[in-house]
Amino acid sequence: MAVLPEALRDLDYDAQRTIRFRTERSLWREEAGRFEVQFLHPGPKSPGLVRVFELRDGAVTPFPFSVHLFSYGSLQAPTSGAGLGFSGLRVHAPINRSDYRDEVIVFQGASYFRAVGRRQGYGGSARGLALDMGEPTAEEFPRFDEFYLVAPAAQDASIWLLATLSSAHARGAYAFNVLPGDTSVIEVHAHLWVQPPVTSLGLAPMSSMFLFGEDEPASFGDFRPEVHDSDVMVWLSSTGEQRARPLRNPAQTVRTDVRLDSPRGFGLLQRDREFGSYQDMECRYEARPDIWVEPLDDWGPGTLRLLEIATRQETDDNIALAWLPEALPQGELVLHYRLHFGAALPPDGARNQVIATRAGTTPRGARFVVDFQGPDLEETSELQAQVEADGAQILETQVVPGLPGGGVRMTFEAVPEGSVRDVELRGTLRRGSEAVTETWSYRWTVRP
Repeated sequence: MAVLPEALRDLDYDAQRTIRFRTERSLWREEAGRFEVQFLHPGPKSPGLVRVFELRDGAVTPFPFSVHLFSYGSLQAPTSGAGLGFSGLRVHAPINRSDYRDEVIVFQGASYFRAVGRRQGYGGSARGLALDMGEPTAEEFPRFDEFYLVAPAAQDASIWLLATLSSAHARGAYAFNVLPGDTSVIEVHAHLWVQPPVTSLGLAPMSSMFLFGEDEPASFGDFRPEVHDSDVMVWLSSTGEQRARPLRNPAQTVRTDVRLDSPRGFGLLQRDREFGSYQDMECRYEARPDIWVEPLDDWGPGTLRLLEIATRQETDDNIALAWLPEALPQGELVLHYRLHFGAALPPDGARNQVIATRAGTTPRGARFVVDFQGPDLEETSELQAQVEADGAQILETQVVPGLPGGGVRMTFEAVPEGSVRDVELRGTLRRGSEAVTETWSYRWTVRP
């Protein structure tokens, strides 16, 4: 591990933010193409462990850390950068204006990376790999330790970044092809080798934040109605069924495993895009990107794992999601998938979607209010709600039309059976035998 100079060892978050990369030193800044790369300084929570190389015309050239790449403001600059590396890097390209290279994707910390689409701000993060996520044993965090940046040609619309990944029980080689746009798309090619003891392998993992939403407004004494980077987990099965599970900030950490063989897609989405739902002029949660994984080959049998971690701080990424293969690979594992960072995802998903979930207590249990919206819900005369529960009785199911924007509301009461504490609920709107909406899925924790 890199040893930080004494002047940098005790920096707090605000102090480290005063260290700025000198934009005039950006890699490829003076070249004719669309892209340039800037680099991130090491600090107490992000020591310099990343080595960077430029790959141009088949030749590999190191791009070493130097204190001369950064402005230190009022801080005492290190006298030398010897032994240090970068803590990460960010790629810039024009996505909002043709004459300005916006920050599009950043790699920093373990194997984490974040990207944005047009007119968006950073929200949730993707990861390269997750080891033992949600297991009783401690999670292991592999990290990207080397990057090879492929110099783009002037006409290139996308850019290639190659990376190596390592940890105590895993190593990998990654190739990222980043295509910025309304939705920024990252095509990922990964070759992985895992060695025991590893209990579970999380592929295409991602993390986000959910503090509170419309299910528990103002529960933290906050003036804002909702605070979250993502509000729903969505997955698309091999049969074409799309399910949506609203996220929660539970009283204690909850792990949910959903069987999902040969997934067609999954992700953490921000469905609520109205400023009025958040009332936060600084964080602008309505502009946080959806993250959607699209496998490009058959991943076989496995499980989608969701972690919802109890928190009282919006700085905590308390939501984690990954797909786990049923059997740990023996030898090399090759993955090929696309990551989409944007809005209104998935790209080819269900037209009629869950947009809000609310619940209130009743003398017998709880009343749930689920709102759907989509172009096929304008005609409501034949719509019926189908609600199922594991561990509860469903009463008084109703379909209520007339939501603004052409939406439809489904309401019902759930009454727990016996002493059951956790109830799995599922619901769709149907016309006859045909489901016309995605399937709403919810874990109701019955309060004593």
